[in-house]
This record gives sequence, structure tokens and C-alpha cells, in this order.
Amino acid sequence: MELIQDAIELGKTLTFQYYAPSGNAEREVETYFLIFKWSSRYIYGYCLLRNDYRMFKLNRMTDILQSTELTDFSFEGTIFRYGEQSYDVTTCEEAINCILSADSVGKKIVIKCHVGPMNGVYCIFDTVSKLFETNLYGSHLIWHSDDITTGVYVFWSDIYTYDGEIVKSYALADGNYIYDLAYSDNYTKLKVTILCDDGTEQIDIIEL
Repeated sequence: MELIQDAIELGKTLTFQYYAPSGNAEREVETYFLIFKWSSRYIYGYCLLRNDYRMFKLNRMTDILQSTELTDFSFEGTIFRYGEQSYDVTTCEEAINCILSADSVGKKIVIKCHVGPMNGVYCIFDTVSKLFETNLYGSHLIWHSDDITTGVYVFWSDIYTYDGEIVKSYALADGNYIYDLAYSDNYTKLKVTILCDDGTEQIDIIEL
């Protein structure tokens, strides 16, 4: 508990193994606060694997480690700051209207930017050259092993690799859309959740 409380107070991330009915996975989470709910304790934070805000039950967490480095970057509006330098992400894509998040991945920083309701732009910043490396247009970008080149993401009804190769295309009915991506089976499979117009979900498993 002390390790978790320190991470919350110091603004550090936690990495841990998480055991859930849907499967086991290593998670890296920006921790915000503790919650006592349903007679159990939970961490609420931003999951860097799912790129979304989630709750994690403490008694399902093992091998908890705290990040050792404080972040050296920040953002506000469309301005991204790394060290003493400031960068306007609209130079990468004029349609960007704000930065939603920024995540350190190895020697890269993935800057998630808002453009429209279904798709955004991920601006990839290289901390060695201190330049923007590339843009990824879409949503639900995930990666593993602290390596952005393992990434996959959604653009409309297609799933792409980081290098721009199509993993799979879907012929989706009107009102249906890809809702979530998640790795499984030690990153050898990709779980695709499709939300249907009637509120039901369809699950597709892709062998990677």
C-alpha cells in the first residue's frame, strides 16, 4: 500500500501483473487515487496498455513496481513541452485541436491528439533527435514491451500495424464500429471488440 500511495503522491506510474477473468496481462498505469468500493480496494488510473481510464482491484495485482523516472514532458492545448523546448502539434497536423495524453514508450513519446469524434492523430516524438518521427491517424493504439513498433491501431474499419500494414479489414454494418483492441496469449493474439448498433458486442480474435 505504501508503494501505491507514493506513486499517487509523486505522480509516478506502476507496473504490475493483473489477473482478471478475461486473462492475465502486464499493466502500466498512471495512478490517480485509491477507491474503496464493493468491500474491496481499487486503484483508479490511466492504463497505458488500453489507453483508457480503468479501475484495478488490489488483490488481483502482483509484482508491483514503481517507475524510477519522473516525466520530463508536459502539454497544454496543442503545445507539447519536452525539457526546455515547446512544440505545437498543429505543425504535424493542422486539424488537431488539443492534446489528450502523452505517454513515454522507450525513447519515444506517443502524443494522442483530438481531431474528430471517431479518429484522432498520434504524433510520435523521438526523445533522441527531439523531433516528431511520424503521425498515426486513427484510434485505439496499443503496444507492448515498451516498444512502439509493436503497436497496432484502428482507422475506421481497418486495423493497422505501426508500419502501416493492414492486419485486417472489416465490412461493418452501419452503426457498428471497432470499440477496443487488446493483446492476449503473450501478445500472440489480438482481441477485437466490435460494438453493434443495437448495443451488443462482437469479439474477433486475430492471430498475430
